[in-house]
Amino acid sequence: MKNLPLGELLKNLGYISEYQLREVLEYQKVHTHLRIGAALIELGFITEKQLMQTLAQQLELKVAEVERLSIDIEAVQLIPRQLAEKYVILGVKVNANVLTIVTSDPLNFYALEDIRQITEKTLDVQIGESAPLKKSIEYYYSEVTPGEPCKRRTKPRWWMPVNFYRKPWSLPMLKPAMLPPFA
Repeated sequence: MKNLPLGELLKNLGYISEYQLREVLEYQKVHTHLRIGAALIELGFITEKQLMQTLAQQLELKVAEVERLSIDIEAVQLIPRQLAEKYVILGVKVNANVLTIVTSDPLNFYALEDIRQITEKTLDVQIGESAPLKKSIEYYYSEVTPGEPCKRRTKPRWWMPVNFYRKPWSLPMLKPAMLPPFA
């Protein structure tokens, strides 16, 4: 099953029909920049989750749910932010000479090779959905600033103490006399 083309594998798993496979191949002739998986998602024939599970099965990769992972900040720091955002890759765990990463595109050889060369570590690749992965990249890289030790935020940046027992419409209105003077 590993040597089957992705379209055939999706058809064998019952995610798409023969007609949909032919249609997506025709669509790809016009939209040459799209891979078959992206084209199938764009046409609405499969979901990203179905593609991810099929790729994981075909490439013998582990499927990672990024929201549930315990992320090692040291692993995040090994990958520069620009590359993490460009390739949608997040470092998850580092053990001796092995860096575990999660990516939405495990077939991007250039991305994996760039990360391997920069980190000088062997990569353990896992596959994850792109939307949660992008959110995690944004979150974890907001905690990592170059040249400073990484600190874990206990409260989100937008956190403000609020009296949850008061109704919003009962809050006092600010009057000009209550505003601080401008310097």
